[in-house]
Amino acid sequence: VLFAAVLALSGADASTVGAAAPQLEQALHIGNAKIGLLSSVALLMGALLVLPVGALVDRVRRIPLLAASVVLWSIASLVSAFAGSYEFLLLARLALGAVNATAGPAIASLTGDYFPPAERGRVYAYVLGGEIAGTAAGFIVSGSVANAISWRAPFVLLALPGFWLA
Repeated sequence: VLFAAVLALSGADASTVGAAAPQLEQALHIGNAKIGLLSSVALLMGALLVLPVGALVDRVRRIPLLAASVVLWSIASLVSAFAGSYEFLLLARLALGAVNATAGPAIASLTGDYFPPAERGRVYAYVLGGEIAGTAAGFIVSGSVANAISWRAPFVLLALPGFWLA
């Protein structure tokens, strides 16, 4: 459940920029190309770092590494909420992508540690289901909150559970 919740939170955060795009465009005076860059920069940074982080996951204690990663990405999400410019928000999302690269390799490895081979596929399917559900919920909740309150509110809302999960 914790592994699924971590990936759900990761998925929800990844969907936040797209869900809050109209509010971000208006507040930061940016267009679709810059929204696209905001949406993809965290994913691209995560893709660049997932291989070296995967090697790190094999060499250090995974639970503390994953917990620290979740704390750091929650901080990056909070920093996103308080960004005063597009450039600052872009840097915060870049940092978020860097620390978020830990989740996939660490959770896959820990699933292998904690569950016998006969259960791993089913358990990991539940974990990945959490990620998919989190992405969908992130679009719905982040879009609604951004529309009702501010584009900043979803970033705060998503940061808070991260501290608890860690």
